[in-house]
Amino acid sequence: VPVDAVKELMPKVLDEMPDNAVLMDMGSTKEEICAVADAHPRRDGFVAVHPMAGVEHSGPKAAHVDLFLHARVIVCDAQKSATNALNTVLGILQELKMKVIFMDARQHDRQLALVSHLPQFIAYALSAMEDFSDPSNKEWVELGGGGLQSSIRLGKSDAAMWIPIFQQNKENVLSYINRYIYKLQEMKYLLDTQDEDQLVKLIH
Repeated sequence: VPVDAVKELMPKVLDEMPDNAVLMDMGSTKEEICAVADAHPRRDGFVAVHPMAGVEHSGPKAAHVDLFLHARVIVCDAQKSATNALNTVLGILQELKMKVIFMDARQHDRQLALVSHLPQFIAYALSAMEDFSDPSNKEWVELGGGGLQSSIRLGKSDAAMWIPIFQQNKENVLSYINRYIYKLQEMKYLLDTQDEDQLVKLIH
């Protein structure tokens, strides 16, 4: 479910689940989700998990068996989970041959803003510039090669899933968007003024 629904559902699930059960989420943000968990008396039965795997399509028909196989997965605030709960989740991740990375929730959101959320935001912006799904633009897409193909693929991702991610991680995402815009403006100025030497230095 989207990360806004995770925050809403988590307390209810923690209230109702058996004592020996373990709850883990798969959200792309962690700080707000973990804050909700921290406020619950059964926090130790929760493990915050973010598998670094996904496709642009959503829903049951988009599922495939090897999605998580050998992918990286981030476990956040592991010290707040009960040992048996953490071991249960790590056992599942090990069965999937996933590479486990531990970090705190705030660090997770800051890093993911740059390596995941900003690229997704940029892909939406690029896709909004031209309707690449229009058959008349088919030749453009074919000329664009792998870089454009990857951006178009990201640009098809479900907005209902991504908008709550942007909202929950707004502070970090906006910070990197501003830095990205500044860098674009700097490169634009150097191109406009034909300052090739400085442009080369900036790119390298």
